[in-house]
Amino acid sequence: MVYLQLRVNRSSTDEMYPFFEIVYTIESLFTLLFYALAPLTFFMLWNAKPLHRNLRLSLCNMILQGLFGSMARLILLYNLYTGTDHLGNNHPINVFFQLENMIQFKHSLFLAIERIIATFAWCW
Repeated sequence: MVYLQLRVNRSSTDEMYPFFEIVYTIESLFTLLFYALAPLTFFMLWNAKPLHRNLRLSLCNMILQGLFGSMARLILLYNLYTGTDHLGNNHPINVFFQLENMIQFKHSLFLAIERIIATFAWCW
């Protein structure tokens, strides 16, 4: 999906003038809201002593990856809004987004495996 979004630029969205500006503005506002709330959420999760340490670390890691992904999305929005040509396969922004997708997929996979091991290895 991100690969497809990298191929869209401002010249492709000019046909629907007000729609994409509204969508990009709303997306940017939600991203900035996430940046404002992420430190507070991170602090609350880090100090939540009833939660197990591994679960707290996993959730805090997810917040950090969300910050990383949000930064990547803001860079992409800037490039979509100001760019005039399509990005090539070896463009640094394209490589950055592919790296971000790989990191998020691996984290989801490792979190699922860790939860499966914790479920079956738990002794009652």
